[in-house]
Amino acid sequence: MWFKRYLAIVLLAFISFAALEGYADGKKPYSINCKINITINPARRLRVNIGETRQVTVDVTVEATYLDSVGILAEGYPDFAQWNDYIVKASAGDSYHIQNVMTVTPPSGVERIHEFRFIAYVKRTKGYKLVYRDTVDYRIQVYPMVLPEPLFTQGTTNTIFWVPGSDELMYDQKVLAFDPQNPGNAWQAPGFGKWLAGETRVSIFENLCDGCRYGYYVEAYLSSGQKVYSDTVYSTQDASPPAAVSDTWAFPDSGGSVVLQWSSVVDTVSSVRCYYIYRRHEGESFTLLDSVEYQGETNPIVYRYQDWSKPNEGEKYFYKVRAVDVVSNIGEGIEVGPVIPDASPPLKPIFNWKINLGYDYFDSASGKFFVKGAKNSVWILDPRRGEAGLKAADSVRFQAAREEAKFFDDKWQPGVQFFTSEWLPIQKFALDSIHYTFDFSNGGTNEPNFINGHTYLYRVQTKDLVGNLSPWSRIDDQGNEVKTIPDLFPAEDVPNLMIDVVKGTNATDSYMLIHWDPVNDPVSGLKEYLVFRKKGTGGTYEMVATVPAQNGASQISYQDSFASIDTSTTIYYRIGSRDHVGNCRDFDNCAWEVGARCLLGPKVKLQATTKLI
Repeated sequence: MWFKRYLAIVLLAFISFAALEGYADGKKPYSINCKINITINPARRLRVNIGETRQVTVDVTVEATYLDSVGILAEGYPDFAQWNDYIVKASAGDSYHIQNVMTVTPPSGVERIHEFRFIAYVKRTKGYKLVYRDTVDYRIQVYPMVLPEPLFTQGTTNTIFWVPGSDELMYDQKVLAFDPQNPGNAWQAPGFGKWLAGETRVSIFENLCDGCRYGYYVEAYLSSGQKVYSDTVYSTQDASPPAAVSDTWAFPDSGGSVVLQWSSVVDTVSSVRCYYIYRRHEGESFTLLDSVEYQGETNPIVYRYQDWSKPNEGEKYFYKVRAVDVVSNIGEGIEVGPVIPDASPPLKPIFNWKINLGYDYFDSASGKFFVKGAKNSVWILDPRRGEAGLKAADSVRFQAAREEAKFFDDKWQPGVQFFTSEWLPIQKFALDSIHYTFDFSNGGTNEPNFINGHTYLYRVQTKDLVGNLSPWSRIDDQGNEVKTIPDLFPAEDVPNLMIDVVKGTNATDSYMLIHWDPVNDPVSGLKEYLVFRKKGTGGTYEMVATVPAQNGASQISYQDSFASIDTSTTIYYRIGSRDHVGNCRDFDNCAWEVGARCLLGPKVKLQATTKLI
């Protein structure tokens, strides 16, 4: 028993030690403490003259357990710096210190700034081999130096900013300019160079060539008499503005705005940066209104700008567009105008809502409008007549929605619940013929049962020449809301068709009595029954009569006089129907057929000389 307790205590102690130190896949524990300190002298950057030799000292101190090796590395340092990565095997102990030196001697013409990094490298071994790294960014600045130049410089003068090397090491320092096409013909700016605040000087070069690229560098002599040079910067002079913007249009647009359009132009030197938009009121001078960013010159493109600054409606305005290049040279532009802003919308259009101009049947009892089939044309009063006060240049668009008006704004399920025309120029229509035909089947993709008996709402809107929109209209000239119910099917087949032969004393008072049960049309309602008759088995059915629909009747009948049919011949009948919008059930769609013979006794005609025996 005591052995089990002892074993449990040992295991508990071992687990506690593992929790404090940490395990890696069952291997030996290791410490997680590691402190690295990097000291560089000079700190952060080294300032060095061309031809001068300077040193950078790097010290690394590491505090850690289980050290294996320590090193100092450098990445991305310049070619003129002498450096060897230094890695040493660490001795026993918890801290270690190493030092390494970089020697720098920049030659003529090197770049003025070089950025790289020093790296402290620490490798530790305990269970796993662990590598730690710490970095410090560093910069070497080489003097004398010419400060960076833009790619292009405005005008024919260029001011060069530069920093000379130390006077103790160099003398006769000056800035020279040269044409890269003739590099041996360098010249000095007049004067020694003006001092600015701090170490910076300026040298001004004048009478430079438009479109020419120049190089600039500092020339100096070391105390030994050796001539040295700074790195070289380049810039191209741009003294000419972009081409004039001459292909410009301006016209009024919706809401009192004005639209400008112009074709792109080119700049032969630095390229176009943007376009300035100028505007003036009649009798006033041009002022800068806005600018439009450059979009490229590889292909001529048409720019479009919309002036929404709400110029006064009905007054005259003039516009001008001028191109601006990279160095802010401004080209010319032609004046366009006058432009008269127009913010007044056209008046609301009115539906021309009449039979055959929007519906096929109106049920006065329910107040509903019905149309035949899946297509329907809606019309508006012609604004060219003057009733609506619109302009002849206006355009119009029609829309329809199934069941709910919210589908107009949601545009939900186009071609199913929502339908719209394009903008239709009014000029394309003959006088009094402005209309649009909706196909609620969407080319046959919507099932007839999806359309039949459902309500479709309509609205119409007009647009004037500048784009101002009228309010939407949903009413006709009587103030009625415009909506229709399509009826795509005829009434059901007439059932229980029967025939009786009723004989009188002669053909006039004898007749065929045809009777049947009534039917109804569930959408527009039944208007009348159609009586079809055929004489003999080889005859052809013809419609001989119509019988008005009779609401509430239990049976419908029709009498066909013997006087209108042949005697001793079997007469056949079928009963069709027609609803209020004109859907017909013809004789060939009737399942019921009845027939009977028209029989009368023989007639004897007596002559005057006849004798009775």
